[in-house]
Amino acid sequence: SRGVYDFSVYDRLVQQMLSNGIRPLFILDYGNALYGDSRSVRTPEARAAFARFATAAAFRYKGKNVIWEIWNEPNVNFFWPPAADAHEYMQLVIDAATAIRLADSTAYVIAPGVNRMDFGFLQQCLKLGLLRHINAVTVHPYRDSHPETALDELARLQNLLAEHEPGLATPFVVGEWGYTTLHPGVTEEFQAIYLQRLFLVNAMAGAEFTIWYDFRNDGTDSRNFEHNFGLYGHDGREKPALAAVRELLRQLAGKRFSRRLFSHPEDFLLEFADSKGKTCVAAWTVRKDHLAAVPGRAAVTLTQKPQFIGCQ
Repeated sequence: SRGVYDFSVYDRLVQQMLSNGIRPLFILDYGNALYGDSRSVRTPEARAAFARFATAAAFRYKGKNVIWEIWNEPNVNFFWPPAADAHEYMQLVIDAATAIRLADSTAYVIAPGVNRMDFGFLQQCLKLGLLRHINAVTVHPYRDSHPETALDELARLQNLLAEHEPGLATPFVVGEWGYTTLHPGVTEEFQAIYLQRLFLVNAMAGAEFTIWYDFRNDGTDSRNFEHNFGLYGHDGREKPALAAVRELLRQLAGKRFSRRLFSHPEDFLLEFADSKGKTCVAAWTVRKDHLAAVPGRAAVTLTQKPQFIGCQ
């Protein structure tokens, strides 16, 4: 019914997340057939209804440290039918972000969650004032190639944000990115390797945070692209990617990216440091296995799987 909201499922979810030390990120997205379209939000009436919904959600979870993302991949026609439109989308961002902050002046708002680093769509949003309404820009850098190929694009993104807001350095967020085992050459074992490298690359690039897609396989079809992104199988089986997460957390607990050590351009020697200045190195290569010098440490044989030198 118009103006009637049932948040009971999310009330339980937020309580469970916070009790486990997890910060919620909620995506406000998709239309409502009560206002003309069940997919996109393109009319003044629909935008006003969406803003009222955003107000209700932000007010209900005020003080819960929720991150609010406005829409998912609006640059994709499937998510904004009949055709992606930055002007229409930005009208929604302005109305929704304003509504959220009226309900909670401290709210953390992110957008636009573009798919595959669509700089054309991003440029349009920036010209239409995106940075005046959000706390961070969010991107989904999916690709068929290895994670390190995103570095140039993430650097371009930072330069673009600096051009549109000199001196303020708006942060960026990798709000969604993963590899399905139907990507070329990606076995479950290599999915685990790519997961670690993805997080390490994003830390090196300066991402505020990164979210892996997906938590659990969406289905059981081994030939379905969307069914094979998970850390868990659809049946709850732990995949190698989950062990890779655990290793990454164990090795780098309490540490932040410090610098990239000098090496061959296709070798990655990333130094991480804790609050006391103690350092360790995550090391791997995107070329064939070979012996390499690690400044200040013993030489190691680099492989495509990250090694953690002097960590935990």
